[in-house]
Amino acid sequence: MTEPPSGIRSLLAQASALGVWIKEFVGIHPVPAWVMAFFVWAPSYGVATVSAVTLILHPLPEGQLPWSTDLQPAVGSAVLSILLLYIMCVFLHWRGFQISNTGITPRKDRREWFWIPAAFLMACGANLIKAVMTGRAQEWFPTHTHLYRSEATSENALPSLLISMLTTGPAEEIILVPGLVLLLISGRCPRWLAITIAVTARTTFHLYYGLPVAPGFVVWALLLVLIWQITGTALGAVLAHIFNNFIAALGRTAAFNSYAWDVVYTWLSVAGIILLIALIPQAVRTLKCLRSTSAATHPLTHAVECPPIGASFVTPIAGKHTL
Repeated sequence: MTEPPSGIRSLLAQASALGVWIKEFVGIHPVPAWVMAFFVWAPSYGVATVSAVTLILHPLPEGQLPWSTDLQPAVGSAVLSILLLYIMCVFLHWRGFQISNTGITPRKDRREWFWIPAAFLMACGANLIKAVMTGRAQEWFPTHTHLYRSEATSENALPSLLISMLTTGPAEEIILVPGLVLLLISGRCPRWLAITIAVTARTTFHLYYGLPVAPGFVVWALLLVLIWQITGTALGAVLAHIFNNFIAALGRTAAFNSYAWDVVYTWLSVAGIILLIALIPQAVRTLKCLRSTSAATHPLTHAVECPPIGASFVTPIAGKHTL
């Protein structure tokens, strides 16, 4: 077997070196991480933020909803959310994260049987706190706040509401908490700034409810980040968002009475607030652990003691690189 000419061998060597450099650049350099974070935010949440700000300046007339009740747009939004979830997982893998340790999928640990239901209850509690704060905002600023609680649609709108609310809503629990925060941290963003950006991203695209609701959504977003850190899973918040949106979809459809579901959700939320208070020591320990790790690559061996920001990060390419 004859060897390829030296010119071809040189080209192959240069292509291999370029491939290694691209792999190192994508996996380690901070700029691709920021680009990835922007890419998973802009197509859905960035556009939604522009729409929300527009609704602040030009509110909808009475009786109209900010969500589409047509089936085709709802399916399109669901497909986009699923696609962004997949792309985000690919990006996290490129940046050296183990998906099973980010809270996106269940860990192979019996403690998940406690942490996922606990996160579900606490996320329900966080939503109840948000609901109380937004309710007060509507009482104090009635002309600038609209929670769209009184508008009822036809029974035919229920499938589109369910598709939209059961996909796009829960997707934000993964994209805007583990996804956005971890990508920014892998881009050498300070943890406090990464969390601030994630909280801001979640709050701004909900401003179609009105500017006075912002404090409630800020508290809600911060609590969800803390719950993710305490429990090491985002799946509880996903389930809570699905349950809450299911009840909301029923409540906004004239043919259904969601009162019994509302009562169940309220009691689950109260239990979640009690559990959140009971886990304050765990939260304090988690926050202390985060403060003690100044770099995203700090090795942590126990995902429950300090979940999952530090524990999930592993450097994808060994060795020293100058990028």
